[in-house]
Amino acid sequence: AAPTLAWLEFSNTMENLVVAAALETRHTGDWLVPRLEDEPRLAKAALATWIAAAAIRTTTLQKIDDSDPSVRAAGYRALAWDVRWPSLLASCLSLLAIYALGREIVGVRGGLLAMCIAGTTIYFARYGRQATTDAQLALWVAAANAALARMILRRITWRNALLGGVAIGLAFMSKGPIALLMTIAPAAIYLCFAAQRPRVRWMPIIIGT
Repeated sequence: AAPTLAWLEFSNTMENLVVAAALETRHTGDWLVPRLEDEPRLAKAALATWIAAAAIRTTTLQKIDDSDPSVRAAGYRALAWDVRWPSLLASCLSLLAIYALGREIVGVRGGLLAMCIAGTTIYFARYGRQATTDAQLALWVAAANAALARMILRRITWRNALLGGVAIGLAFMSKGPIALLMTIAPAAIYLCFAAQRPRVRWMPIIIGT
């Protein structure tokens, strides 16, 4: 998929919004609150915009601003690569997180099967090649759920509590409160009906939170 990242035009509305905000971030230098058409872009969480902006090379910006049409065209091809490779990387890493989640629940074979299923979905093929919030959300939700599953099914440790906390935070920064419905909510529902529950260690949970 990596060699094809620059082939696709910027035709997806959500991707265009992320890329436009990332370009404005690079041009204005205002990283704290991404802006779009000089207005704060608060409708979506900022993580995807920050990542896309950080991935844009200075040489790409120079080409885009060049007066020569052929140089600008090369600049936009470079821009497509710059903003999309982080999404492809996030999608690939999400497969490892899905494997970890499946392994915690049903073992190694289950983890491999879950990873193979996820890697062959239309969702993976489509959103792994676009600079949208979805690839980041998928990665951090999968990582968070893997950590939560390990906490619930085995035991609570500093490692999985901190990993879970960071992953949920980054998922929240990817697409907002929906991340909680995909992580905390299922874990809480499972605990309500679980026959066995892990011994609670409050300090790792508090620090993770």
